[in-house]
Amino acid sequence: MDSVIAATRALISEIDSTGVYRAANPALVRALGRSEDEVIGRNIRDLHPPEIARVFQERIDTVVAHRRPLDVDDRIDGPDGPVFFHTSLSPIVDRNDPRAPVRSVAIVSQEITARVASEETTRREAKRFRSVFDSVATVAVQGYDSCGATIYWNPASEALYGYTVEEALGKSLLDLIIPEAMGEAVSQEIDQMFATGEPISSGELLLQRKDGSRVPVFSSHALVAVPGERPEMYCLDVDLSELHRSRTLFRTIAEIAPVGIVLS
Repeated sequence: MDSVIAATRALISEIDSTGVYRAANPALVRALGRSEDEVIGRNIRDLHPPEIARVFQERIDTVVAHRRPLDVDDRIDGPDGPVFFHTSLSPIVDRNDPRAPVRSVAIVSQEITARVASEETTRREAKRFRSVFDSVATVAVQGYDSCGATIYWNPASEALYGYTVEEALGKSLLDLIIPEAMGEAVSQEIDQMFATGEPISSGELLLQRKDGSRVPVFSSHALVAVPGERPEMYCLDVDLSELHRSRTLFRTIAEIAPVGIVLS
């Protein structure tokens, strides 16, 4: 374990309740620009800028007082741009006397700049993705969480199903557009989709408008996973009402026409 701690790029230390370093791995010593002898036994106020030392001590005090771990993300603005760290602080207690005061805190900090940049890029793409669907008038797009609660409802969905975005957001799709007879089956399909990552098969469905009337749609589904966030399900529905009316009209013509018309 000591060799792993020594080799890792994470910044690992043990600091007592007064802010004195009791241990520090090589990565942390290098980051401080000191030798190990210059770090161990020194107070954080001697090794860090005043504001950083103050925040460190506040977090140590919180862990010591509440006797439970603390996880935080930090941004440090450097000459080459912002650098992001994720830091975990855990209380160290006497195993033989769990009720004894916390004697020190184990701190592990890892740089997450690349991850944050990737997540930010994904969020921008998701925002762009939603703006595109906001402008599409012929495809009703809805987003749902794993419980079926509505998290996105584009203008085409308002037009197709009759609910405004304010009415739809936060409501279950089972209460909005799924006929009661389909509720249990749809709920099971959603659970399976989030559990397996496999989208629900596309196909024609007869869904329900706000006024209770039915509307035929061709529905496709996708599961979207954004790093650091919970997966979301998106449904893309195309109104088939006009197509159904055309089919009915053609069948009527075929029935009364002198020459048979074959419909597929």
